[in-house]
Amino acid sequence: NTTMGDAADDDGVFVIDHAPAGSYQLVASRIGYELNIVNVHVAPSKSLELNLHLRVKSIPGEEISIVARQSKQKRDLREFSRYFLGETQNAKKCAILNPEVLSFERASTGDLLASAERPVVVENRALGDKIKILLGSFR
Repeated sequence: NTTMGDAADDDGVFVIDHAPAGSYQLVASRIGYELNIVNVHVAPSKSLELNLHLRVKSIPGEEISIVARQSKQKRDLREFSRYFLGETQNAKKCAILNPEVLSFERASTGDLLASAERPVVVENRALGDKIKILLGSFR
């Protein structure tokens, strides 16, 4: 029933200065952890050192299912790379360094359509080149 308190630093250390002698309930809390309530007795003109431990609190919620598109994305990236970079020995030494900027979709004909809102970075390890390509659309 007091307003005395302190926020802990990054190491969990806190100090409550000038607490009057008496018995108290010390409440330690942190978001994502269970409250820890400890009864303490403060003696006159004495300091008190405590080690408190907080337990992680599980937060109930709905089950969430995450479905990865990775297999389709990987398949589309392989197909795109085959046509975009080619299939020569030199092309095999090329790599798209930022495939996450590419977006793929299928045309009604089944053709793969590719676009990118940011430059596509291609590295040619055979020549030691790295180029950025503005890709509006590729079919």
